[in-house]
Amino acid sequence: MKVFFYLAFLAVTISSTNAAGQSLDPCDKRNCESHEGLVCSNGNQTYATLCDLTSVMCNHPTRGVSLAYDGPCRPQKSVEA
Repeated sequence: MKVFFYLAFLAVTISSTNAAGQSLDPCDKRNCESHEGLVCSNGNQTYATLCDLTSVMCNHPTRGVSLAYDGPCRPQKSVEA
């Protein structure tokens, strides 16, 4: 029985990491790369890295935040009435 639990634990451990030893969970901050650049969200908010945006998406899934494009957000044009 102990062997079964050990093998099950080993299988879960192996399946939750990639070849580089990083977790495949997109919400795991260990996946963050320090050299990422600015990104813009669909709410026209600039984030320092894709990792920062992903953190908001993971921690607040009901906000509907997503990536709009790479780079800083462009100023919104005002609509005059």
